[in-house]
Amino acid sequence: MLVLDWKKRGTADGFSSVGFILQLFMQCCWLRHGLLTDDMTNITINGLNLVFSAFYISAFAYYQPKRKYLIGQLAAWAITVKAIYTYVDWQIPEDAPDVMGTIAAGAQIASLAGGIYEIRRAISMGTTEYIPASFQFAIFTLILQWFAFGILHGNKFIAAVAEKNLGNEAYKKKDFVTAHSHYDKAIQLDPNNITFYTNKAAAYFEESKYDECIEWCQKAVDVGRETRADYKLISKAMARAGNAFQKKDDLNEAVNWYGKAVSEHRDPELVKKVKELEKELKDQEAKAYVNPELAQKEKEQGNEFFKKGDFPNAMRHYNEAVRRDPDNAVLYSNRAACFMKLMEFQRALEDCDACIKRDPKFIKGYIRKGAALAAKREWSLAERAYQDALQIDPQNAEAMEGLVSCRKNNDEDPSKARERALNDPEVQKILGDPGMRLILEQMSNDPGAVKEHLQNPEIFAKLMKLRDAGVIMMR
Repeated sequence: MLVLDWKKRGTADGFSSVGFILQLFMQCCWLRHGLLTDDMTNITINGLNLVFSAFYISAFAYYQPKRKYLIGQLAAWAITVKAIYTYVDWQIPEDAPDVMGTIAAGAQIASLAGGIYEIRRAISMGTTEYIPASFQFAIFTLILQWFAFGILHGNKFIAAVAEKNLGNEAYKKKDFVTAHSHYDKAIQLDPNNITFYTNKAAAYFEESKYDECIEWCQKAVDVGRETRADYKLISKAMARAGNAFQKKDDLNEAVNWYGKAVSEHRDPELVKKVKELEKELKDQEAKAYVNPELAQKEKEQGNEFFKKGDFPNAMRHYNEAVRRDPDNAVLYSNRAACFMKLMEFQRALEDCDACIKRDPKFIKGYIRKGAALAAKREWSLAERAYQDALQIDPQNAEAMEGLVSCRKNNDEDPSKARERALNDPEVQKILGDPGMRLILEQMSNDPGAVKEHLQNPEIFAKLMKLRDAGVIMMR
């Protein structure tokens, strides 16, 4: 071989490395395509080619006194291959093999162009004696490919992968009968490959034969466990079973299988899907529990206990009524009244807000909100609640009495109110907040700043609490 001539001459300047680099690039592309498609023939042949190419380039570099161009080309090759692999990884799994195949085909064309470039370069430099070495490299590579293919062609494993690939082609054409036939042959040739089982399950899924899909997913999981397959492949089979259960509207089993898949391989998209399904399942259970007629009966029983002064039992029935009819404003109002009797003013206030949210015209929601706020000695906010009630019914006696009471309590001795306020844990918490202290200092230096802060509902509520407590004065 003319490789030996490089040693005799002590130089390989007349022989270009472009052809080697492009061959190497093409082989890397086809190898990645083989890995994406589980094509063992492709993987084996291009793996051997890469080993041979690496040896040949090493020999070339050894006898090449000027290696900087070769090193630059190898660096460019490595960066380009890495960029292409990354780009393919960004594709959705179903499209990745096709994208990689297109790139590999382009690389093969570039490799042929590299051979033409090498011949033209040799002619232009007057070093045509090096052309046979290039042909030797190409012919030896081709012989190696056919030799490897001949050894592997009779292998059952390779035949099984070939059947799987034929099944995939039929699957893409929606010819599921043919696809199943090829997948069955692949399984017969190699019963330990989990991919054949998951592909067959995928075909059943596309046919809307969800029970069969689930059955084959289970078989895939069993085979995967026995052969210690990649956990990602086992997770994929479990997730496909989850998809089938979801199509059957069996959300409990779907969540169960998705959960198994996530425990096998924590795919972020699958984790998100599990959370969404769990929420949907809870919503369905809550809707199935809703029964306005039973809610009315529970409310009436709660009212009976309320009249007897048995507030814990009244609360038990009101809670059940709310669960049975969660959009009924009256139920929240009744429960708020019960919370007031049990001295749980904050929870009463929360139920009043829930009542008003569901029916803004229901006056009792505002009246009971005013009472809850008054019980917490938040007089200004209580006044506002009673005023809102009077907007609905200006003649409502209960709202008018509540408003008068709030205003009277707001006019008590400031020194006593301040002393009481400083013992109030809520006031202490507000005054201990560095942000609120900064706001109070700003308001002290610039009274006009209060208007800006009153636009924030949270700050407004805290300022009203401090005003009601006599800690600050506001007009």
